[in-house]
Amino acid sequence: MKVAYIHGLLTGDISAWRDRNGIVKVQVCTTHPAMERLFIETFLPLSSSGNVYKYPESTKMPRPGGYESGYEWRLRIHIDRPYRELILMLKKNPKPQYAEGDLELLAAYTAGFSDSDGSWEPKTLYGSFEFRIINSNKELLEYLQKLWRKYDINFRITIHTRKGKGKRRIYKRDVWLLAVSRKEDLLRITKIVGKYVRHPEKIEKVTIIRKYLERKASLEQTLNNLKELKERIKKEVQESIKQAIEELKRKS
Repeated sequence: MKVAYIHGLLTGDISAWRDRNGIVKVQVCTTHPAMERLFIETFLPLSSSGNVYKYPESTKMPRPGGYESGYEWRLRIHIDRPYRELILMLKKNPKPQYAEGDLELLAAYTAGFSDSDGSWEPKTLYGSFEFRIINSNKELLEYLQKLWRKYDINFRITIHTRKGKGKRRIYKRDVWLLAVSRKEDLLRITKIVGKYVRHPEKIEKVTIIRKYLERKASLEQTLNNLKELKERIKKEVQESIKQAIEELKRKS
């Protein structure tokens, strides 16, 4: 299950490559301390040096979630020799073909993918919630949709952002949304996929939404809990950006 989870994580925003000296490196750029922790907990045990290389940097790319753009942290880990080929193979081949007949492997992969490229969010203010993954690889999303359909869980695929100039950036490819919001399907996903989720922020979101779907919390309480969580995440992100700015100033 761990390999399937890492495969999903690598399919998202985690970079992996071999440098000119043959060293395989994995990297994430983020402003979320929770993502930093997840990245370190996942890949440091596979490290050759036991080191996490962390650098602040300025960037013109907007950050997800509507947070202030301009600064982020770049984290990099060198992978130990026994795991190098596996990491590169998983990154090169995004489809989890090994999961075609195994629900648990599919769930672990989906959890990893969503921890990198997904979210658990209110769809409306009237009790509708949604699990979604956003990615430019439509063929991969259609493949996952087909695999989940075997278990009577029906994801939909819709366009998220068209290729070209968007509100905050220029998109080189169309970006697609794989999502499920039907209550019965979503409840099953919170149970099946939710148990493999490792991103601290998303664990909290899954737990809050699942309680509502199981009628253990009111809608008002659920929305308030999600709002409080969002505010706490925002403060953590703002503090992370502040630290990146201060570190860059110190080094300049």
